[in-house]
Amino acid sequence: MWQTLLVAGLLGCGGDSDIPECIDDGYCDEGQACIDDVCVDVDCLTSAICDVGEYCNPDTYTCVDGCLEDADCVAGETCNPDTRSCEAYGCRSTELDCPVGTECNLGTGECDGVNACRNCNASNPYSCQGKGTSYCLVWDDPSEGWCFPECGADDSCPAGFSCYKNAQIDLFTTVDVCVADCPWLVDNGHI
Repeated sequence: MWQTLLVAGLLGCGGDSDIPECIDDGYCDEGQACIDDVCVDVDCLTSAICDVGEYCNPDTYTCVDGCLEDADCVAGETCNPDTRSCEAYGCRSTELDCPVGTECNLGTGECDGVNACRNCNASNPYSCQGKGTSYCLVWDDPSEGWCFPECGADDSCPAGFSCYKNAQIDLFTTVDVCVADCPWLVDNGHI
């Protein structure tokens, strides 16, 4: 009995009309939100039911264009919390974000081309000039040379290439180079 009096004292004396239907969304049925202590049907409770590129506005419980978090955006975009808009973030990983023959520049977020899979003078391993350090190596045809970039400090290579250790470039020198099937990549329009 004292518990009933305590509850009645906390909620006020006035009968059931003073008892709120809800105090948060957890008291309401699916598809409802607790607004002014009453469960009301709403369009959304979370962004999960909104289309990609939309979020559930917590004030109006409706799906609106924009985002609250990265999950509200399509792949390759991140949510700008200041503007609540999805923006392209550029590359974060060479392997995942860049086309064949390019590397992710984390500073700019762009996939940069490298000096790879260009024909070069097969008799001169140092004939590749351009961006980064590349060496002219023979692939299949001894008269045909291709430029292969040097492997990065952590054995990183452009997308579609793998690091080959200790490639012999002249009688006295070996280097680690990023290799791929250049004739095939060029013939099929990948580079």
